[in-house]
Amino acid sequence: MSTKLRDVRKRYLYSQEELADRVGVSVITVRRWEAGQRPQPLHLRKLTEILEATPSELGFESGAAELSRLEIDPEDLPDPDELVAAVSRLKRFYSTTPPDELRRRIDVRLRQIRTLLQGETRPVRRREFFEAAGWLALLRATVQADASQFEDAQNSLHVARDLARRLGHSDLEGWTYETAAWMAATDRRQRDAYDLADRGVQLAPLGGYALVAATLQRGRISGALGEEQAAIRDLLAGERALAAVREVGSPDDHYVLDPAKAAFFASGALVQLRRPSETIEHAAEVVRANDDPRTHNYWPMRVANARLEWAMALTDLRDEDAAFEMATQALDLQWTRPDTERRTRMLLARMRDPRLRAELEGRLAEVLAAATS
Repeated sequence: MSTKLRDVRKRYLYSQEELADRVGVSVITVRRWEAGQRPQPLHLRKLTEILEATPSELGFESGAAELSRLEIDPEDLPDPDELVAAVSRLKRFYSTTPPDELRRRIDVRLRQIRTLLQGETRPVRRREFFEAAGWLALLRATVQADASQFEDAQNSLHVARDLARRLGHSDLEGWTYETAAWMAATDRRQRDAYDLADRGVQLAPLGGYALVAATLQRGRISGALGEEQAAIRDLLAGERALAAVREVGSPDDHYVLDPAKAAFFASGALVQLRRPSETIEHAAEVVRANDDPRTHNYWPMRVANARLEWAMALTDLRDEDAAFEMATQALDLQWTRPDTERRTRMLLARMRDPRLRAELEGRLAEVLAAATS
């Protein structure tokens, strides 16, 4: 049995039918591969590109020469349609892929795009490639910020914004400002963050996800600034904007919003406004919707941050034992990011019990030390 192929397929949440459709074979063929039959070289190459894995990682041993042809390589150019599809996959992999690994995959695809552009003269194809590069540069900025590479993240953000302006792609440009606002808020520059989110709201087109995200982000930042009326106004406006979006996308796409992600923005605003009951209501919705690895909507980083906001609300309700337990669930080495550290320090500032505070400080220090080792 090729259990490796099956396990990788399930890790990326593809059904046998979905994988067969992506490769261009029947579902019976995929079942045969998972039963141990070796794919033809063309199909094996497609499998390695779609699942971002080597043949051996899929359970198919290969000689060194063949392996070098089948691994994803910037000089081994994919079909242009497959490259565009790869960009969509990478946007979906953000929720469950370590930053360094996702950065590596993004950089490979960007190098492939640069090579393809050198020989492409058709305007439609060139626009497709530039748009793909814009989304990848934006995603790279987010991944770099998660890895605390903030100056590199700013550079990637400027590349994405320049491409968006060249293309006249207002949705992508709106996302660049939303992402910049998130980065500034993580850096505790709330006034800068508000201005950036506001710019995103002004630029983003009606009916798109960028408008939803920028509006909700502005609401969360208003909560951090203690501006309650503005925060509530934006949270409600963001919900209306989400209801007006006609596009249907996968909920694990980083640039798609669903009600659970809207609840996450609301939780972040309400916890800073010291509205604990409402915070818990929204944070619990995030955990319920995003904590099951068997679904397409699995977001462990988001769940960790929602649990920390839930813990802050419990502290406000003077239930610090429950808050401590909730926070220790959130502090997982695999999913700790600068956002997680910031929320944990906000929680520590609210805790009154010196014993629990010291224990949580120690746990945070252990996780941060392990992350940098």
